[in-house]
Amino acid sequence: MAIYDASRAICYARGDTVPIAFTLTENSAALNITGFTFSFTVNSSKNPVDVSTELFSIAGVLTDAPNGKVEFRPSTANTDLSPAKYYYDVQMVDTGGFIRTVIKSDFDIEQDIDKA
Repeated sequence: MAIYDASRAICYARGDTVPIAFTLTENSAALNITGFTFSFTVNSSKNPVDVSTELFSIAGVLTDAPNGKVEFRPSTANTDLSPAKYYYDVQMVDTGGFIRTVIKSDFDIEQDIDKA
């Protein structure tokens, strides 16, 4: 299955909406994720005990399922957070209903300059 990648920190300027894309692999080959579902969750706590510190969660969009490609499309409301270090994970639910956290790391928000 896909490999946990703690080195995949994400840095966004406050309010940005560029899609966050991932390609899942197994044994160095693309993992066919047809029929799978994904969620991308950002939390203010690295080790949350419940959902009280969850900031947002968005569903993944399969952009090329046979080749393991999924992306997440945050809104301005999602990323309009105070500049700080947050944490994210990506969970996958396969066609058998099994849940697996495939990626987790830092989600950093920087102050933007443009206020238009």
